[in-house]
Amino acid sequence: MTSPSKAGTSPKKRQTPVSLRVNNNKISHLNDMHEALSAVFDNPGMLQWLDLSGNQLTSIPANVFAAYPELFTLHLHGNSLSKYSDIDTLARRLPRLHSITLHGNPLEEKKHYRNYVIASFPHLKQLNFSSVTLGDRDKAETWTRIYKNTRASGNKIHEDDH
Repeated sequence: MTSPSKAGTSPKKRQTPVSLRVNNNKISHLNDMHEALSAVFDNPGMLQWLDLSGNQLTSIPANVFAAYPELFTLHLHGNSLSKYSDIDTLARRLPRLHSITLHGNPLEEKKHYRNYVIASFPHLKQLNFSSVTLGDRDKAETWTRIYKNTRASGNKIHEDDH
């Protein structure tokens, strides 16, 4: 898509975003994110790096990241995310995610938080600006096997188990 041309000038091409920083903007929901990005950018689905840190997000809508298969880095630190179901939503939509920040969210205080996040993203290389080591990955996989067995027996480990 191009911008309308002015007399005597050629039309301007819109940008295809690779990275976008919208941190510290008091954003409280992401329901219209794709529409907003589509109005400004050509091919917003090519976005690879997104900083939504320092906003007021309390949840992640189920389909909000469906249009961003190329997203490799996502900064969500300093929001108000509190449920593991938000991690599940992100993991379903962003299976190739390499780096995520979640520190400074109530979610970080939950038991087994680090294991849960690492186990949810098979390609994760960095969590909260710290490398995910092979030891971290092994620990998360072991924890996941135990967690799944516990859930299969009908016991809950987390308040927002589903």
